[in-house]
Amino acid sequence: MNLFQRRNIAILLIILGLIALGFGLWLLISMFLPQNQNGSNMNLPGAGTDLSVTPGNRQAPRTISAPVVVQGTSTPETAPVKSSDVRDAINLATDVVARMGSGSSQSGFLGYDDVMLSGTARFQDFAKQQRQALQTAHPATGATYGVTKRVVSNKVVSGDE
Repeated sequence: MNLFQRRNIAILLIILGLIALGFGLWLLISMFLPQNQNGSNMNLPGAGTDLSVTPGNRQAPRTISAPVVVQGTSTPETAPVKSSDVRDAINLATDVVARMGSGSSQSGFLGYDDVMLSGTARFQDFAKQQRQALQTAHPATGATYGVTKRVVSNKVVSGDE
């Protein structure tokens, strides 16, 4: 293939590429332009046109009443109302359980430090002992050990204490 044939093929390919690029740009731009720019096909009223609407012969909506049958004489059960102190205590207990039950050996089980502010001196001693036992069993220099707990219910379903 000589030089002129190569040049002609290259020019033809460039022209075809420009045509394809132009067609792609035209498609892209036409998506963002309004479809009907002159408004000749739209059936909109002009200025000064009366827009009064006359109601047709529509029927009034029907109301269907279903028969109500009450069986039995029981009253619905209502949930006991808990005071805000009880709700706060339940929320605090949920947070304590979730924080104590979540942690890793790499952080030294810091969840126990978080909950010590919420407890009595006896509870703080218990939390320190539990944290120390976990740090002894799973040192930070060993394999990573982690546990996560989520509180689903505030009722004890099973347990040994």
